[in-house]
Amino acid sequence: MPIVELSIKYYENEQETGIDKKKKNEIKNFMISYVSTLFNNPDDLTLEQKYMFGKYVETETGQKWFAKIVNFQRAKTQKVSETTFYRLVQHFAIVLFECANSENFSPAKTLMNMCLTFYHEVEMAGSEPFQEYLATYLKNQPIWQNLRFWSAAFFDALHSVRIQKPVLTQQELLNGDINTFLDEEKYQENITFGVDKNFCTEFLKKQLTIGSLPRNQEKMLEDHLHSLYD
Repeated sequence: MPIVELSIKYYENEQETGIDKKKKNEIKNFMISYVSTLFNNPDDLTLEQKYMFGKYVETETGQKWFAKIVNFQRAKTQKVSETTFYRLVQHFAIVLFECANSENFSPAKTLMNMCLTFYHEVEMAGSEPFQEYLATYLKNQPIWQNLRFWSAAFFDALHSVRIQKPVLTQQELLNGDINTFLDEEKYQENITFGVDKNFCTEFLKKQLTIGSLPRNQEKMLEDHLHSLYD
């Protein structure tokens, strides 16, 4: 499937058909309450709530709101309790499975970032505590092996980089100095024919962490990336 079709699929999933506005709000409100409990009092989740969670994340609306609300949580804390940590592993696995089935890549991309964000501290006798991230337990999820996911995720990340800096108008360029013009020219060249090396390197690191590729393949990709900027 061409990258343009992938990007269309990526954004079309945000407008899920078959669920009315009332139902979408119901799912949204449920996820707000559910995720809050998951982070703060995970043992308080009832069997009925877990059942409803399972039903809702079969929908793209449920997947989207779970990912969004989990993403909001990182502004409050990135370190979680051991209980919350393992509950997050379970819930992420369920949602990633459903995202893969429906090819709903946007929430999966958000959860990929969260896998490298949330952690708990593991204490071992005779040594300093170390941070264990969700990615340790979720790196073998089938969706990470899906090239269509990576193509769509890269397209979306590139799109986000582009919209962060609006294109200057002709009048703004005329009013600016030569350095402003040169900076803008360089920026336009980057977004037209390629992207910033730091951006590509960071994206590659995430892919390598999640994908668990053999070291020889990692080095091949890294060398190829560096050669593009030499």
